[in-house]
Amino acid sequence: MPLIVHRAERADVLADGLAGLLAEPPEDPFERDVVVVAAEGVQRWLAQTLSHRLGTAEGQDDGICAGIELVRPHRLLAELTQKDLDDPWSPDRLAWTVLDVIDQAVEEPWLHVVARHVGHGMAPADEALRRGRRYSTARRTASLLHTYALQRPWMVQDWTAGLDVDGQGRELPAECRWQAETWRRVTASLAGHPSPDRRLAATAADLRNDAAASELPQRVSFFGHTRMPAAQLDVVAALAARRHVHLWLPHPSRRRWELVDDGVASWGARPARTLVEPPDAGNGLLTACARDVAELEIGLLGLEVNLEVRHLEPPPRPDTLLGLLQDDLTTDRP
Repeated sequence: MPLIVHRAERADVLADGLAGLLAEPPEDPFERDVVVVAAEGVQRWLAQTLSHRLGTAEGQDDGICAGIELVRPHRLLAELTQKDLDDPWSPDRLAWTVLDVIDQAVEEPWLHVVARHVGHGMAPADEALRRGRRYSTARRTASLLHTYALQRPWMVQDWTAGLDVDGQGRELPAECRWQAETWRRVTASLAGHPSPDRRLAATAADLRNDAAASELPQRVSFFGHTRMPAAQLDVVAALAARRHVHLWLPHPSRRRWELVDDGVASWGARPARTLVEPPDAGNGLLTACARDVAELEIGLLGLEVNLEVRHLEPPPRPDTLLGLLQDDLTTDRP
């Protein structure tokens, strides 16, 4: 099945399109629709907007948003991987494993950057002052490691293999190599619990091979995402192998989408390690604001899936200064 991407410059246009899709009942009248929303505020707004579109009388907006489950991405991933509060890789729990690694290795040379930060080896007064940073440092490091596993799974896989490289395959600066070694020691401590990148890769493989691997309905939508971790994108592509999956993406410029699309096509392979470089020409404000969505587009275009892209036209713009600015952004005009 194709992975269908609906893109528009305005969120309300996307919401109208989603309402049109949801207005068509599924084959099973008791099957719920699942919509994965990017943020809690978007979730509330979308529920209210859909209630003015679905189940309304002619010419009225007295509808209801029912039979639709609006969930956040972490909830979906927890359901698919069967991991939630008991996940030792969740940042809150992972912090204690990281703290244990720091305490055990604080005198080793590779951890000198962190050791100095927490006051190890300093004068007693300074050490007492900085020692309170231990947990906050471990918690911040745990959050980074968890994010790396989702956003740059190929990087942490290189770290596991013993390579101290960044997401582009370049050697890490000396002051950053402690992160790679910390990752290796944390994964060794949690040997019985696969890291998020490996767990999501296994989940994606199961979803591709067996539709019954998940209890999700046959129709799933993702709404309002301007960025999506690489590991999560693989799961989305796997869902699309046996389900109807729709992505409703706010994108500021059709012209910029086509520009990135042409660039990805010329690379000839999934550019997982490619930097998202802004074009030499075009609208400077658009370049500054659209880096995340450009990286999301690159990830989508690199998926091994039949991608179908549909552009939803916005209503006419007002003949005002704001309307002119919006038109410049949409057409990528300098």
